[in-house]
Amino acid sequence: MVFLQLAGTAVQFLVTELIQSEIGFPGVLLLSLAAIGIRTRNTALTSSAAVFFVLLMTQA
Repeated sequence: MVFLQLAGTAVQFLVTELIQSEIGFPGVLLLSLAAIGIRTRNTALTSSAAVFFVLLMTQA
């Protein structure tokens, strides 16, 4: 269980660093909002953050 949490944290850190290097702070903010929406089971927050993240990724 601890190993899975450490692996998940490492993946989140690497994804955040990759996104921040590619599209900056707005990408990290949108990814964080999507993660918060998933954890709180808020469909509106998750879907809107995901849509804006995809739009930001296709623009960069």
